[in-house]
Amino acid sequence: MTTADLLLFAFSLLGLFLAPAALGRAVWAFPAALAGVALFILFAPASLHPFSNPWVHVLLSQGPWMLLVLDLAFQGRISRLLGPVPVRALLAFCLFRFMGLRFIFSAITGEMAPDFAVEAAIGEFFAALGALVLWAAYPKGRPPGRWYRGLLVFWNTYALVTSLALSYRILRADPGLPLGLARPSREVHAYFSTWPHALDAYLWIPLAIGIHASIFYALAREAKRT
Repeated sequence: MTTADLLLFAFSLLGLFLAPAALGRAVWAFPAALAGVALFILFAPASLHPFSNPWVHVLLSQGPWMLLVLDLAFQGRISRLLGPVPVRALLAFCLFRFMGLRFIFSAITGEMAPDFAVEAAIGEFFAALGALVLWAAYPKGRPPGRWYRGLLVFWNTYALVTSLALSYRILRADPGLPLGLARPSREVHAYFSTWPHALDAYLWIPLAIGIHASIFYALAREAKRT
């Protein structure tokens, strides 16, 4: 087991611990999703495994966050669950993105190209650092001021874009996709579609996109009330 693997498991546990308690019993969906992804990656037959089946790769990496965004847009069941969740709790949840620093260790051991690793790690680090600063500076006992809201929107836009960009690069790395869509990289695809790094591509990155979409949803809901 490598240092990168240990960091992945440690920050996965942190992410589960930081899941917003305001979700109630729905909070158990996160460990269930982690277990489900792990079991599928470890035991799926070759014909259905995302390493060899590009359409399963697309479904697992893009489907969850797209369904969440659609639910928020049409105010479905998940949007109602998010109603009582404070923005500060969502900021704390984003701290699992510090796990992106492990890409540097993956580059050191030769599992990942250094340029890809550094770019991805920097994006994840600043997304997590911004969440930590905004969480610590969140005003208590009063609504956030204009400057805080502006910084929150700026950070959330940056963090969402970095998550989408990383997800898109992982998606296009699959050599099995049509040539017009793919930018094949067997190294990147093998890294993110096999155990344990598939937890990133099929759980934590889609979850990060969903959290940032949820923050925008919460901000829009608050704006309507004021």
